[in-house]
Amino acid sequence: SNRGSLHVTALPMAALIRTVLRGRCQVHLFGVEAYTGHRGGDELFALFSEFRPRVVLMESFAAPDADVSTGGIIPYQDHLNRAGLPRALAAIATNQELRQAWSCEAVGVLAALHVGAEIRFAD
Repeated sequence: SNRGSLHVTALPMAALIRTVLRGRCQVHLFGVEAYTGHRGGDELFALFSEFRPRVVLMESFAAPDADVSTGGIIPYQDHLNRAGLPRALAAIATNQELRQAWSCEAVGVLAALHVGAEIRFAD
């Protein structure tokens, strides 16, 4: 059947997850309550650490020279400093103050890379 179903999971943190099931595929929609606040990065990092997604969809990206079409992989590893990226990934995993100080988008990219997720453009 081509019909999907919706499943809602409540978490102890403020995030709400909706899971859309389509055949063998699952799409988890994360709602981060404090997205624009200082806790947003913390919540997003915790969600990615717990659920360890294989693919993260982002509706915008910052890789100026990249030609990425909708659904394409955003090549952050090619655009971020090769020497600094491993340090940033380690810091984002261990430093709560850093996660709270940076934008939720920046923490989201690093959290996705930290768990080994592919980042794709979903316009």
